Amino acid sequence: MKFLSGAGALAITLAALSGCAAPPADPATGPSAAPGPQPLASGELRWTVVTRPSMDLWYHGLAYTGFLGQAAELPIHAPGYVARMVAAKQSSGVHPTVLDRRAEEFRSLFEAGPRYSALHFLPLYFPTGEFFFGAMQAWVQVGGDARRISDPALAQAVAFLSQQFPTEGERRTLASWLEVLTEEGRVFYTAHRQQRAAQLAGVVPAVQAEWESLAPQLRPVLDYLLLTQGELILSHPLGPEGRTLELGNRFNRIAVLMPDPTRPSDAVWAFLHELMYPFVNGVISDQLSPAQIRDTNQQLLSRRAAIRAASAVLARVAPQAVQPYREAHLRWAGVPVPAAAAERERAFIRAY
Repeated sequence: MKFLSGAGALAITLAALSGCAAPPADPATGPSAAPGPQPLASGELRWTVVTRPSMDLWYHGLAYTGFLGQAAELPIHAPGYVARMVAAKQSSGVHPTVLDRRAEEFRSLFEAGPRYSALHFLPLYFPTGEFFFGAMQAWVQVGGDARRISDPALAQAVAFLSQQFPTEGERRTLASWLEVLTEEGRVFYTAHRQQRAAQLAGVVPAVQAEWESLAPQLRPVLDYLLLTQGELILSHPLGPEGRTLELGNRFNRIAVLMPDPTRPSDAVWAFLHELMYPFVNGVISDQLSPAQIRDTNQQLLSRRAAIRAASAVLARVAPQAVQPYREAHLRWAGVPVPAAAAERERAFIRAY
């Protein structure tokens, strides 16, 4: 899933990636802030697999609300995620939390305003979760007025947030949302995620290895799309439909599901169809008139085109990966996976 943003979003990302002052503490990870990733040399091929605890807290909250929780064939939140979190809270004796009690309220608020769709992508514009949560806190504290911030990077972040959410009502809503997430991190999520991190310690290197075994075959495509470098972020609350921030040669971020430890390649298959969004969105814009685009479910069209495009690319440059890619997407769509290859292909075409 790709969010098409304006110049302000690009500016804040470039500024943040160039370095920034340490912001206030992140409610998910404490006061220590790591530096943001640095752009690589031109032409270098490297996608680094990482996790971001504070980003997980943000998406944990959004999963609870169910806001845009089903993106046609592919869920954007991990199926069954909230039920698992409720069970974990009950076993820890902290259920219900404030988030449990207010999730439906926030869903109604977010669905009432079209600009809130940006919440699904907001953390990707910042180099660290610490900076993101710190910028959100500063934005609330100064009433959205970047002139009241002395630090240039933080001031630019506040200006960006005000550009995305310009009204006082939106700021009040997100101030309440930030308070709820901070409390959720304090009473439950920080400790829960730390426990999960120990259980899944081997997943990040396993996904990195899966990706690096495939990346050289995809190099011509990545060069063409200007997607040779960036961060592949694994996030527990996300479903098979991820989140993409594309900045070409400068830097890119794509967040996808945290795979089952026995299926690390699932993260790569989700990543591959996310990589296709910049290409298919350009094709759609070129091939359809503005009137046709208005009359079409563009999200559905681009999603199916991206999933099909990744399959076609694999068939051309990495044919050994086609079947596992299609099988994963059939599983995610809830479609039985036929045993015969020809039947799997037909099932994939019917599904997408």
